[in-house]
Amino acid sequence: MFHFIIAINNEGKPLVQKWFEAFSEKEKKMYLRDIWATMATRNFSACNILEYKDFKVVYAKYSTVFFVCAISKDDNELISLSIIDRLVRALSHLIPKICELTLEENFRTVHHLIDEMFCAGELQESSIYLIGDIVFNQDTLEFEEVKGVGADDHDFRNIY
Repeated sequence: MFHFIIAINNEGKPLVQKWFEAFSEKEKKMYLRDIWATMATRNFSACNILEYKDFKVVYAKYSTVFFVCAISKDDNELISLSIIDRLVRALSHLIPKICELTLEENFRTVHHLIDEMFCAGELQESSIYLIGDIVFNQDTLEFEEVKGVGADDHDFRNIY
């Protein structure tokens, strides 16, 4: 089970946060601070898996963004790494270049994609094409509703 998924930049600033359990704001800040402090001091050739409190932290770096997830102690870390990779690949279908700025600008799309992939911390859909189509179609409908235009001559991958 995933407890949370966070995207963090090189300076430790959280760009996207999705919490699947009810943590207090104090706990969230403590987790972010402690996990980033540990990750920032690690050698780049070190393992991408950390033992932290009562869960495991698995992370991967893409461009200038760290994608971090906390999983239960009995979950498989390698499967979690592949799920992070699948999440990033699904994002790259909707957002051309994944970096700090594009994640902040497209936060609705990112959260929508995470909500389509996960339900209560469990993976519910793993097909990046199906997820991408669902999110793309929903963004298209939302754009049409807000702007009052048709979808014929617009590129809706980056509407936010």
